[in-house]
Amino acid sequence: MKNTENQLVASWDNYPEIFSSETGIAHQLNLVDLIADFIFTGNYYYYTIDVLGQTLSNQHTNILKTHGLADIPQTLHEIVSLVHPDDIEFVIQAEEAAHRYILNIGIQHIQTLKCCYCFRMRIADGSYRLFHHQSISIVVDGKYRIVKSLNIHTDIEHLTRVNNHIVTVMGIRGNNEFHQIIINNNKIRTAPDLKLTLREREILQYIAKGYSSEKIAELLGITTNTCRTHRKNLFRKIGCHSVASLIKKSTDLGLL
Repeated sequence: MKNTENQLVASWDNYPEIFSSETGIAHQLNLVDLIADFIFTGNYYYYTIDVLGQTLSNQHTNILKTHGLADIPQTLHEIVSLVHPDDIEFVIQAEEAAHRYILNIGIQHIQTLKCCYCFRMRIADGSYRLFHHQSISIVVDGKYRIVKSLNIHTDIEHLTRVNNHIVTVMGIRGNNEFHQIIINNNKIRTAPDLKLTLREREILQYIAKGYSSEKIAELLGITTNTCRTHRKNLFRKIGCHSVASLIKKSTDLGLL
């Protein structure tokens, strides 16, 4: 069922270079393997979107409990209807900023990039909580345009209640890209660079997953002392003194 009645889908029409109008599949990523690479810092769920029909599939059952829904959502419109009305315009601007950046660096890289930002969504008790959104293209056509995308929503209200209005386009699957865009009062600018090294960003992801220095060192093939040095540099650069504050501030800054 085609479902174009919301503003978000309407904005996609402005980016035919990003979103496919075809049903053909040129390349598809493995959903299970891909999810294992994402960071979750709270209650989460995921779903995939078929761009042509704006229908959903692979919906994680947590979506029912989180939002107090009786039935699994079948369309993107049902997801968008959960977004706080005051945040819809930001979501559209965030999507468009990410699209422009991806086109600038080359759409051929789209399956090695994920887009992240935050917005409020209605939960089971009728109130709104801040969620962290991550998306990645899992199926593209012959022109690298999105056929299907994976979206992951994580409740981060326990970490922060303030939307930093930062859009992060981050490399995955071996891509080292890292770019942040601040959207504030309809003005868009590049976020200040914290000068984190690639290794520091890798270690930050593992810290957020709760891994010890010993485990991180084993996974990255470095010594435990080297890993601890990187951890100290992360705490110094981000300005934190505990893992909890590191994760909270990193989330605020769009680093996770």
